[in-house]
Amino acid sequence: MIRRAPSRPVFVTRPDRPDGCACLAVACKSTIRLVGAALAAATLLASCGTYVEQRVESVILEALPRVVGPATHYDATVRGAAADLSHFEQVRAVGVGVRRSRTPVLERIELNLLDVAVDRQARQITSIGEASVTVTLSAADLAAYLGEQRWIADPVVRVEAPATVIVSGRLKMPGTEVLPPLSGEFRGSLVARGSQLLLSVESLHLGDREAPALARGLIGQAINPLFDLAHYAIPSRIDRVAVEKDVIVVSASGSQITPPIRNQKVLQSR
Repeated sequence: MIRRAPSRPVFVTRPDRPDGCACLAVACKSTIRLVGAALAAATLLASCGTYVEQRVESVILEALPRVVGPATHYDATVRGAAADLSHFEQVRAVGVGVRRSRTPVLERIELNLLDVAVDRQARQITSIGEASVTVTLSAADLAAYLGEQRWIADPVVRVEAPATVIVSGRLKMPGTEVLPPLSGEFRGSLVARGSQLLLSVESLHLGDREAPALARGLIGQAINPLFDLAHYAIPSRIDRVAVEKDVIVVSASGSQITPPIRNQKVLQSR
């Protein structure tokens, strides 16, 4: 066993004492060392916490294109990461220009997850306490998506508050592809059904005539759903749909969520 020699007290002369006696100035040098070590440890722990969070953010950024969809740009922020990466207080991710097959390009998607539990062995998110999702869809991106469909050509999309979409173009009614396309316009309201965003077609004009209800139903079947948030990794129920500043804004939330296992592997250890 290594024994440390006891610290020697340090004395100084007190000029304010008339007897000029020596008084104890520093009781023990080891106390100073202990305080310094504690401060250094606190700084190291804080820096380690920041390093862990930054490492997780890097892994999440790599996984987001696979889990949510390819995008022009992603940002990710992690707060309150456990040292073993088994739990996170908050995970926030923002994607710009998110693309998935058979859905419109999303101008922006923001995921905010709280109380996230992770199984590191399985490399999966096991539960999410609360989740909120905000999606922004522009009229131009919706028009580009409709332009890929066989039943409409040269679509032009306009959106109006509170939740109205007007689409015009050359229409080929589903099931009547052998007939020449007709210039037409249909109008509808955005509605939510669970995690799906739908367009309820309320009027349809072909040329200068109003089309019958059957034709409106065919358009509704062809266009819906516009998109399904369940395809974007976090199952959520749509709470609100609105048109704000010429874009469609969809807000959704969920709680006590167990995400689907497919396409996870978000926290692959390096």
